[in-house]
Amino acid sequence: MLYRGTYEGGCFCGAIRYRFEDVFDAGYCHCSICRRTSGAPVIAWVNSPRAAFRVLQGSPRLVATSADFQRAFCDQCGTLMWTESIDPARWDMVSVHHGTIDRAAEIEPAVHICHDDRLPWLRIDDVLPRAPDSRPPHPGGRGDPRWQA
Repeated sequence: MLYRGTYEGGCFCGAIRYRFEDVFDAGYCHCSICRRTSGAPVIAWVNSPRAAFRVLQGSPRLVATSADFQRAFCDQCGTLMWTESIDPARWDMVSVHHGTIDRAAEIEPAVHICHDDRLPWLRIDDVLPRAPDSRPPHPGGRGDPRWQA
């Protein structure tokens, strides 16, 4: 885990609140689906084990955005809060959208994914690893000193 602890967050209007424990990985996604659903040129995400994720208040609207994944939106304010696998057996993480986490400043991104799909005019000068697709190397294999098994 990159970070251990309990984190909470929610939508802009407060209708939906969630909680998760422990951060397996965190990074930026440059894929076209993330861009279209967020309206941003790139999004930041935080992966937490699905078993450690709970909705505390409200009921998000789940929208299938591909054959494999669905995204959770607030019906009241439209905030996009997380992405999850439609089939939990396929992927056991919830990808929480970084900007919806109350203490987002405490969780630093560690990788770029879907880098080959990035917008050509977006310049990012960090030294984080860049995965060409949605399969980044395991956080423990990147030499990140924050990683704890």
